[in-house]
Amino acid sequence: MYTVIIWQDVSASAQTTLEVFKATVKEVVPFSQLALVYIIGTFELGGEIMIRFTSKIERAVAAATEVALKKGLEEGIKQGREEGIAKGSVEIYRAWTDWNRRREEAEAKGVPFNEAPPPNPQNGTGK
Repeated sequence: MYTVIIWQDVSASAQTTLEVFKATVKEVVPFSQLALVYIIGTFELGGEIMIRFTSKIERAVAAATEVALKKGLEEGIKQGREEGIAKGSVEIYRAWTDWNRRREEAEAKGVPFNEAPPPNPQNGTGK
């Protein structure tokens, strides 16, 4: 648009097409260079801003992921312990129930029962 305005302005005062062309180029080139510098500068600045924010976002996501993984690991360990305790309690209960059943059956038949009781998880013995 700027070129058209200059062309029309110069062509009113110049006498040949070559003079119009030279005058137009003389006026338009500095403007075009300035416009090009602004355009490139805008893209460079925008790119720099995007790169900086992208790296900040990546660091924030990495930190949040690390915290979430740590929290998930802690919860998993806690859940595993709870399940292990529950499963161990069930197994101990079954062992004592089976042992008591065998003892009562032997007692009912009048057979001596010499089997040691299952280990007690509190002290590692059968008592």
